[in-house]
Amino acid sequence: MKILDSNSSYLTFQWLGTFTLMYTFSDFNNKLTQGSGIGELMHDLGAGLEQARRMNLEISMLGGGNPAHIPAMEKIFQDRWKFLSAQKETLNRTLGDYSSPQGFLEFRERLANYLSKHLSYPLKASNLAITQGSQSAFFMLLNSFAGSIAKEGKFQKILLPLVPEYIGYTDQGIQEGIFKSLLPIVRTTSKNRFVYEIDFAKLEACLKKESIGAICLSRPTNPSGNLIPSEHMNRLLSISRKFNVPLIVDNAYGYPFPNITFDHSKLDWEPGMIQVLSLSKLGLPGLRTGIIVAEEEIATRISEMSSILNLAPGNVGSLFVEDWLENDLISEFSNDIIKPFYFQKSQFALQQIDKHLGSKIDYSIHESLGALFLWLYFPNHRYTSRQIYEKLKARGVFVISGENFFPGLEEDFSHRKQCIRLTYSRNNEEVIRGIKILAEELNL
Repeated sequence: MKILDSNSSYLTFQWLGTFTLMYTFSDFNNKLTQGSGIGELMHDLGAGLEQARRMNLEISMLGGGNPAHIPAMEKIFQDRWKFLSAQKETLNRTLGDYSSPQGFLEFRERLANYLSKHLSYPLKASNLAITQGSQSAFFMLLNSFAGSIAKEGKFQKILLPLVPEYIGYTDQGIQEGIFKSLLPIVRTTSKNRFVYEIDFAKLEACLKKESIGAICLSRPTNPSGNLIPSEHMNRLLSISRKFNVPLIVDNAYGYPFPNITFDHSKLDWEPGMIQVLSLSKLGLPGLRTGIIVAEEEIATRISEMSSILNLAPGNVGSLFVEDWLENDLISEFSNDIIKPFYFQKSQFALQQIDKHLGSKIDYSIHESLGALFLWLYFPNHRYTSRQIYEKLKARGVFVISGENFFPGLEEDFSHRKQCIRLTYSRNNEEVIRGIKILAEELNL
């Protein structure tokens, strides 16, 4: 097969020298295949890593969001897998039968009981929809509240109340231009530390001016490790109700599980809010299990969409954790094993950055309040975040360039080109090596 011509809409190639075909791709296909930040991230995790290995480069994979392999949790997973494999009837049902598009009813009932206790609201199974991971959940949610509303002749957007925000949102919209982002207030907290805060005056002004379908944020925030205070979350919910739009909270790292948070983080569920949870950061990303907690009509609509996209969600994640809900083990694992592990990793990485960058480099780090990442800001450095990314990649150190985390931002903002994200979830030797090389490259 020889490719003769290729552009964003057409692919022309010769098949074994006998005839030529030319395909025309849809706008939908072109949009999702034109390249993206999340695509680059996943490419680095796969092809980029393999290329570095072939070049015999020592690797520091500090770019991805893969959870750490925590020995204590892996032993728990192994024991659970052995137990389930011996339950013939349950295993056969899980592997051999479709669930409903909303997920197994028995699992959702157990989960609703668990979440009712932890989220301080009497939830029912009908408030929950199980999805093929939270990325799939957000594809359905964001496109449910953003885009063209033909009968009203308007175009709704998703309002991100502060950026930077999760890289995986950026290309989720079926239609272009579904995000509207607001600049944060940047507050210095101590030497070489800062935090982003919501500008509520800008938020309300935007809601009055723009056609907004939903407000969305991650908590803890990926990439910055921000944990928006509870009083600010309550204020956001009050404002969203005032303007009759839902508040969508990406809770992949948050309370009640896996609870990778280093400050008070409890967030209750109330009508008007949509919370999205995941099993991935427990250490189970391969199970691809997302959980939407919402008002019944929204959960039902998501299940109807899921039936078209996936027929039904996978069953293994539900089976794997359902017994941990009734006895609250999932919270015990989160609070006693997972949270302390990541807190220690976070503090270690911060110490290494302060040690190796020290007084030689002008830098600041967003306060590490949760999730798996550190967000580094290099004001007035001669290298942009993209140049830093390329220089590190050439030496086998993978990070994420900052410009990928600002979907829908119209204003100039220096942080877009002067920040990088790195994960501290890798082993200590890998983290030390990556930070040393970062310091070397910034000093060149």
